Amino acid sequence: MAVENLWRKPCGSLNYFETSTWARQELNGFSYQNPAFIGAVLNLKATLARVYLPPDANCFLSAMSHCLRAKNYVNLMVWSKQPTPVWLSPEDADKHCIAGASIWKFASVDDGVNPDVVLVGIGVEVTFEVIAAAALLRKHVPELRVRVVNVTDLMILSTSGTHPHALSDEVFDSSYYVRDAIYPVGS
Repeated sequence: MAVENLWRKPCGSLNYFETSTWARQELNGFSYQNPAFIGAVLNLKATLARVYLPPDANCFLSAMSHCLRAKNYVNLMVWSKQPTPVWLSPEDADKHCIAGASIWKFASVDDGVNPDVVLVGIGVEVTFEVIAAAALLRKHVPELRVRVVNVTDLMILSTSGTHPHALSDEVFDSSYYVRDAIYPVGS
């Protein structure tokens, strides 16, 4: 509502930094790990809400820098207190965070071109598991073409046109499309 009043000057964003994640049981337990809080931010007006789940320290610093400079938003960043691998250089992290997501060629097979399967990591722990899964697939099923995608800005996954950060259908398909349908084992 404040943004709609032209006489109001832009104000600093409201920035939440969650330091415990739902994927890791820590000292504080569920009191610090409420995934419903992400849902509460997602339910705000699309023009106000931003949710970031950086996969490493460099992406965290890039996203935090953006959030602290932003005006008139409610930003949520979910990050782990635990030491984690650093996957991207500061420069690559900036590019990745600006895009909101990217194909991680270093973790993919043949740079992720023409994948049979797409593995998507969002946040610290899930990204770690996705990269480990991709390594296991390369080792045990070397003929399988794997693409690894990481998403930092959760809002890019919104339906095209519903959020300012949402990917267009073309960009979404170029990142997440798989040539043939993949069915679970046993189906």
